[in-house]
Amino acid sequence: MAVSPDRQRTGIGGQLIAQGLSRLRATNQPFCVVLGHPEYYPRHGFQRAIEFGIRWEKGGTEDFFFIQQLVPGGLNGVSGTARYRPEFEQI
Repeated sequence: MAVSPDRQRTGIGGQLIAQGLSRLRATNQPFCVVLGHPEYYPRHGFQRAIEFGIRWEKGGTEDFFFIQQLVPGGLNGVSGTARYRPEFEQI
């Protein structure tokens, strides 16, 4: 999710997050991970993924890698390394 700098602080980002999470819940996805700003994503219910034993494959991102449980028990037994699809390799 990205918002053009000239459109930031207008609520668009929060609306995009809410819509995305709603769609994930509608398809019964257990959780959602994001790599993003440490002051922004916690305001939308995300927690540091490392607190659940989940790391991003690139490492050194504990303060920027977040997770949100979307269904009750969605994080039960989940741990390990998250890998993004090859399309995101340019990060």
